[in-house]
Amino acid sequence: MSQPINVTSAIILRETSEGVRVLVARRKLDTKLEAGKWEFPGGKLEAFEHPRDGLKREILEELGLDIQVGELFDLTSHIYETAGSRVHVLLMSYLCTAASPEFQLLDVSDARWVSASELAMFDWAAADVVAVEKLRAYLDR
Repeated sequence: MSQPINVTSAIILRETSEGVRVLVARRKLDTKLEAGKWEFPGGKLEAFEHPRDGLKREILEELGLDIQVGELFDLTSHIYETAGSRVHVLLMSYLCTAASPEFQLLDVSDARWVSASELAMFDWAAADVVAVEKLRAYLDR
């Protein structure tokens, strides 16, 4: 049996005059797993990499955005079943902030700042669904 793949994601929050916005990203269409689905941006950890360091690296690589990583918000274990194989993902989602709202589409097909109510409008990657619902409840308090 293979070990879980350790993945981090950034729930990047930004305060605006209209309220809190969160940055969501769309997977590239040539991605092997759930191509074109929406997610909180992030990626796989490298061997012996601390999750916070890996998350900062991934967000810089994917969006050209420098973030400050805060507290662990959610930990999800998800098993993807694909073409007769199984992939176990351990997803660590952190609350984050960014020095600037400006980003680049470097390794994602799309990204947007959205409100808590808009989160329900996206077709989410399965591993992110629990964190999305938890975030909506957190922001609605």
